[in-house]
Amino acid sequence: MSIKQKIQRIIKTSLDNNSIEFDLDKIIIETPKDAKNGDYSTNIALMLTKILKDNPMNIASKIASTINDNSIEKVEIANPGFINIYLNKQVLLDEINKIIKEDKNYGRNNFGNQKKINLE
Repeated sequence: MSIKQKIQRIIKTSLDNNSIEFDLDKIIIETPKDAKNGDYSTNIALMLTKILKDNPMNIASKIASTINDNSIEKVEIANPGFINIYLNKQVLLDEINKIIKEDKNYGRNNFGNQKKINLE
């Protein structure tokens, strides 16, 4: 599981804790252009504004307050409702070690099990 996928699951758990139903695949996790905005960022609060009929900053605050994972060092809210996530540095070091260990196999998977498919 990639770091982004792990963060998606953490956000999804936070949404579940706030009784908000939202599809995991629709949770967008991005790397901010400016490093001062965290290691990763999500606009999930902005996406939920119409559904919850609430201010995105309020939604972001509710979500951020329930994020609790040892891989996340800090969570900040930024206007207009972004959630900025700062990772625990040990998580990054563990991922670098995984990349080094797996070498050319890093990121490979068996999706499709060597079967041919036709996409049209």
